[in-house]
Amino acid sequence: MSWLQGGPFLEVSLLTEEVDIRNLINLVSLHKCVNILEENIEEKINLFNTGYLYDDEDSNSHKIHTISLNIFVELLGKRKSLLLIHRVAEKTLLLDFCFYGSEYDALEWGQQGIRESEYHHFVSFFSDVLKYFQGIAGTVAIEADILGLISETQTWPNIVFNYKNINSTEIFKQGEQHKNYIAVGVNSEEEIHIQSFESNS
Repeated sequence: MSWLQGGPFLEVSLLTEEVDIRNLINLVSLHKCVNILEENIEEKINLFNTGYLYDDEDSNSHKIHTISLNIFVELLGKRKSLLLIHRVAEKTLLLDFCFYGSEYDALEWGQQGIRESEYHHFVSFFSDVLKYFQGIAGTVAIEADILGLISETQTWPNIVFNYKNINSTEIFKQGEQHKNYIAVGVNSEEEIHIQSFESNS
């Protein structure tokens, strides 16, 4: 059985400059709100570093580097979450915290729902992790992540998602126009700027 069941998912995502994956996971484990529930972290780290071909029949196809971690996050109680880490461009990682995002609890799966009136708590969590992981930019959204504001046509890995190419003005503009996005934030010169679009939802 998958760790996180049902849907939709509320996603707290951010782009950051790539660091060693082992160091990053150690940083995740030290976060005050996060508890990692994995027995084979070393195996997952090795798989991330090795990667796999997008098309296993084409030796020239892109290599995919990704890892998935089952975690608990202390956010309005102890809440199941799935942390996805993808290398989306050279020296660029996407961190995506996925939460069960229905407004209704799923007690049979041990999953709390999220009411619209509670979104601001996830925006606060977003602000915290954007600073904690030294993210460049990110979003809080329903069934969407920061990549969707950069390009709706390209898939990762792709240079368009490189952290050096982030256009803050354009990201805020796109976030306001897409109804799935609850908040958009950027980390500019060690200062976090967040704009909420809770009326979008």
